[in-house]
Amino acid sequence: MAELGVQLYSVREELIADYVGTVERLASAGYTGVELAGNYGASVESAVQLFQRLGLAVPSIHAPILDAAQRSEVIGIAVGLGAKYVVCAYIPPDEFSTLSSVESYCAQLNEANVEVQAAGLTLLYHNHWWEYEAHDYGIPLEVMLRLLDPSIGIELDIYWAKVGGADPVAALEALGSRLKLLHAKDGPATKDDPMLALGEGVMNYPTLLPHATAADWPIVELDRCATNMLEALEKSAAYMLSIMS
Repeated sequence: MAELGVQLYSVREELIADYVGTVERLASAGYTGVELAGNYGASVESAVQLFQRLGLAVPSIHAPILDAAQRSEVIGIAVGLGAKYVVCAYIPPDEFSTLSSVESYCAQLNEANVEVQAAGLTLLYHNHWWEYEAHDYGIPLEVMLRLLDPSIGIELDIYWAKVGGADPVAALEALGSRLKLLHAKDGPATKDDPMLALGEGVMNYPTLLPHATAADWPIVELDRCATNMLEALEKSAAYMLSIMS
């Protein structure tokens, strides 16, 4: 993992206020890639021009790939951005209450995967904590891995996995080659408390990263932060780059 990405959802408010300046500051912090989740006012064309000027790759996008009506548009955006991965980033927690619901969503993901693959892209699923919480039918993510087509990979949010009760190292090792991207957060590993710059919370990334070598990219994402978000992302980049070198 020689590259370091950042999920632009982290700076959604800053992007609306100053898209170009915000992305420039992230590039200056040492990030070499950006993962998109919406456009925050920028067109695909203007975003591509900006990313190319700054030398930023776009490894992946979060998008509503399960919506069949939007799927062609989503795939077109991913191709236009030069992304490799399209990520289904969210299935509501209530949908994991029964096995039949999990089976239904896995069938939808497998259906979407046909179109994603036909476009030369790879479909990934991104977890939150609830995919690791036990139900009477088992651990949701473990069930999903059995039901999903093997070509569908995982963007593992290692922080949310810990919040859900998983051992981070075990979670990484269980995925094997299906681990394609790693979402890196830090904080107290609780559901609702603000997150912290990487290196300031409970996550031990020097220990975790050697178990995540299957991932193409580690991608920093802070959903919320009680301090200045851009400063927290700058600290996170410095920390990650220091332990990745």
